[in-house]
Amino acid sequence: MQFIENIPLIVIAVCAVCGSVSDIRNFKVYNALTFPCFFAGILYHSATLGWGGLGYSLGGSLLGLAVLIIPYLMGGVGAGDVKFVMAIGTWLGPNLLLPSIVIGSIATGLYSLVLLTKTGGLRETWFNIQLMCLRLAVIGKSLRFDDDFETVQQVSRNENRRDRLIPFSALFSLGIVATFVIAWISGGELKVFGK
Repeated sequence: MQFIENIPLIVIAVCAVCGSVSDIRNFKVYNALTFPCFFAGILYHSATLGWGGLGYSLGGSLLGLAVLIIPYLMGGVGAGDVKFVMAIGTWLGPNLLLPSIVIGSIATGLYSLVLLTKTGGLRETWFNIQLMCLRLAVIGKSLRFDDDFETVQQVSRNENRRDRLIPFSALFSLGIVATFVIAWISGGELKVFGK
C-alpha cells in the first residue's frame, strides 16, 4: 500500500526530470511525455480515489491551463510548456500546482534577468514586450497566435537564439522541488492528494 501512495511522487519526479532535460537541451517538451503523463494522472487518481480524485486531477490540469493561457497567447511560453504544466497538474492537483507555478515563475524571472545582463539584450527585450502587449491587445482579431514566437524574434540582430530562450518547464520543475521541500520542512506530509 505504501508503494501505491508513492506512485504520484515517483511519476512527478520522472516526468520533471525528463521534461527538464528535454527543455534544456532542445527547448521543447514533447507530446510523448506530456500526453501519457496527463492521462496516467487522471486514470491513477480516478482508480484510487474515485470521482473525487478525477475532479481534483482535472482541477489541477485546468488550473495549469488557466494560469498559462495568457502567457502562451502573448508568446511568453510554448505549447509544450502549457501541456507539461497541465500534465503535472493532473498528478499534483491545484493545491500543490499553484505554489509550484508561482515559484517556477519567480525562477523564470530571475533567469531572465541573468540573461538580460549576460547578453545585454535590453533593446530586444523592449521589442518583445511591445510585441506581447500588441498580441494581448488584439486577441480575437486578425493576428494569429499559431506562429512561432521565436520566428518573430528573428527580427532581432542577435543570431544566437539559444542564448535568449528560457526553459520554462525546467524552471517550473524547480518550483515543484521547492514546493515539496517547503512542505517537508514545514512538517507537512508529502502526499499529493489529501486522504
